Amino acid sequence: MLGPEYGDIAHAIPTDHARSVDADHMLRLAAQQIEVEGDRAPAVLDLGCGDGRAVDQVARALPTASYDGVDIESSPEVNSRTRDDARFHTFDGVKLPFADASFDIVFTQQVMEHVRHPDALIAEVQRVLRPGGLFVGSASGLEPYHSWSIFNLTHYGLFRVLEDNGFAVQQLRPGTDGMAMIVRQLTMRKIGGFSLSYWLLAILARLRGMDARPRNYLKLRFAGHLCFLARKD
Repeated sequence: MLGPEYGDIAHAIPTDHARSVDADHMLRLAAQQIEVEGDRAPAVLDLGCGDGRAVDQVARALPTASYDGVDIESSPEVNSRTRDDARFHTFDGVKLPFADASFDIVFTQQVMEHVRHPDALIAEVQRVLRPGGLFVGSASGLEPYHSWSIFNLTHYGLFRVLEDNGFAVQQLRPGTDGMAMIVRQLTMRKIGGFSLSYWLLAILARLRGMDARPRNYLKLRFAGHLCFLARKD
């Protein structure tokens, strides 16, 4: 368990630190990296916008950005949406209703596990991004079934489906651990702070003298959420 062979994902596993992060953190990283020509405001698409909570996340990370949200016609999250202060669109779950090269950033949080045709949808994300655009956010790893979820991903599965559809994966980081997501489902309460599984992994990593990359690799294998940053090639 403590002798990972990274293979072709090695460059995507960060070496700066091994702290767990979330989709909001990845969006802020994307905001620091995106390059926009001239005085044009960056354009952000919220893929799987649900109740629209990411309107505020995008505004914090990119105050000048234009926002569009898109989701299927009906889901528990979509049906709970009450806000009308942004542009929300409906699609069939695959074909995005936007022209080629329309956005600088596509942001998604805990959506890919609900997608019936992930390859087809990620190819669409690639199409609507401008050259050099960023696809960023999080998806479920070891998270129990929730809200019509279909396919949970491994860290390598997420890397593979992104790379196979024209993205260069720059970062894969561990989010909330799988055990915390299980406890959250059992108790119906949001769990924060201390993580038993990550704590145990930290002890094992310390005993083996591991630096940030192998610690990240271990956490990714036990993560409830997988966080990513990928650039359109």
